[in-house]
Amino acid sequence: MEKKKKILKIFLVLFLFTASFLFIQTIFAQELGINAVGEEITLPGEDPRIIAARIIRAALGFLGIIALIIVLYGGFAWMTSAGNEERIAKAKKILTNGLIGLIIIVFSFGITQFVLNKLIEVTGVLGPGIPGGPSVVEQLSSSLGNGIIESHWPARGATGVSRNTKIIVTFRESVTRESIITNYNDNGTPDNLADDWGGLNSENVKIYKSIDGEINALADNQVKVMFTSDLKTFVFDPDDLLGSPSENIWYTVALKPGIRKSDGSDAFVGAFRGGYLWDFEVSTFVDTTPPQVESVWPNEGDTVARNALIQINFDEAMDPTTVTGEWPTFFDKIEVKKADGSPISGRWSIANQYKTVEFITNDKCGTNSCGGDVFCLPGDERIDVLILAATLSESPPEALWPYDGVTDAAGNSLDGNKDGTAQGSDLDEISGVDNFGLSFSTNNTIDLAPPEIENVSPSPNTSGAAFNVPVEMFFSKIMSIGSFNSENIILEDNQRDECAVWFYLGGINLKEDGTPVDSPDDVAAKTKAAIYHGNFIPTGGTCADGNLVSPETVMYYPRVTHGVKDVYQNCFFEPEGPGGGKKCIVGPDGNLPPGCEPWK
Repeated sequence: MEKKKKILKIFLVLFLFTASFLFIQTIFAQELGINAVGEEITLPGEDPRIIAARIIRAALGFLGIIALIIVLYGGFAWMTSAGNEERIAKAKKILTNGLIGLIIIVFSFGITQFVLNKLIEVTGVLGPGIPGGPSVVEQLSSSLGNGIIESHWPARGATGVSRNTKIIVTFRESVTRESIITNYNDNGTPDNLADDWGGLNSENVKIYKSIDGEINALADNQVKVMFTSDLKTFVFDPDDLLGSPSENIWYTVALKPGIRKSDGSDAFVGAFRGGYLWDFEVSTFVDTTPPQVESVWPNEGDTVARNALIQINFDEAMDPTTVTGEWPTFFDKIEVKKADGSPISGRWSIANQYKTVEFITNDKCGTNSCGGDVFCLPGDERIDVLILAATLSESPPEALWPYDGVTDAAGNSLDGNKDGTAQGSDLDEISGVDNFGLSFSTNNTIDLAPPEIENVSPSPNTSGAAFNVPVEMFFSKIMSIGSFNSENIILEDNQRDECAVWFYLGGINLKEDGTPVDSPDDVAAKTKAAIYHGNFIPTGGTCADGNLVSPETVMYYPRVTHGVKDVYQNCFFEPEGPGGGKKCIVGPDGNLPPGCEPWK
């Protein structure tokens, strides 16, 4: 009896060891976002390294199952040997062979895992890039900043993403609605795009668990799609929560070459013709934190020149369809009125990874130093701004659909009074429970003083710059963060397009002491712009087409154009003449254009 108990214990230990190996293998693969082999392997648009990872993982899993069967069989043979020494010896041999095979599989898995980890670290195929000398441009990534993609949410390689997040994509130019949406529903208001929606065009937009592969992407009827009236920003809202309540899961979004611009031409062209793809990791939690207003400009009670724009900065990404549009024609969730209650017409637009919205009126009142139009608020007036919180659903802080107020990228209503909870909006009261109000005044002047760049990092002609540290520019005035886009701030290089690294723009207002403005009570003095980018490639690195970079030294040239403006709509440098200007940047030859002074 004691002998049988001993045998049973040995058997259980081997069984648990084998089972744990299979479990650990699954967990590691899940954390890396490595795809399992599905019914078929789709090569177009998929990284060959991911396909190889699928095959290796499937092979290791299959071998692990065989090892488990061998262990089970050996244990069964030993338990049923009835004391027969010959049968016991045979069972021991089976268990020994099974154990040797299992050890080989474990070591093989460890070696494979190490190689794949290093490959992913170097290439940045899945998850964020890391420092240490990356050598490969991420495939299907360069359209962000360089091509048709302006920004998206969640960010590339983001981790800790909530299960109830929406997926947002902004294009540099308007695209055809049919490229993104099927079964379009205008809700009976064909002239109003603010509340229109449809299903997903799953031929051109693929959303799927990275581990499952593109073949298992969400179907047309599993995602609701909204969009902004300029047909540049699209919001994808899956019907079911993403991910799992028990484990982190990587997701992939692939934008396909079938997407067309509004003029009918291809959105993805040239070196970027393969489309765009990115990954992010969905955590196990549901976002129940309502958004708050982080800072504003002008501040409460300020008196400003009448060509001021209005800037609202939130503490997290917002749903663009709830914070942008033509007020008061088709958009009514953020009001701008004179003291007598009459509306001031203009447009709210979004930027800064969906955290900043800005309002510019329709009243043209002058020209800035670059020859660009300047628009004004009414002079010598009190201006009232009211951000409406959305009505709550039965599961607060989630807002009731269709939204009648602003929400974040998870659909949570605004926490306007910053008490940590969403209480909705009492639309009968100007100071509704969670509405956010702001009042300031204008004088009758127009501010046309241009801003300057005070400092940049890395400084011009720096060698050995860090691979993944953002490029930063510090302006002398408070800037329109909405003007920080890939048309106005550009990350150029001395390589061909296939070597371009992805980038997107962000910005933050700073106080006089250089610390961030993080409260509506803080007074902003200047603004920092940042270029967030993929890992720079060193000399000897490989481009997206698989070829080496061409010159001996890889150089990058951040370029700021006169399209960058301050909060009074002034461009940042004085031009040579109306409508034109000097590009005061270090060129490929290492020199500044004639007449330009170097940055101090």
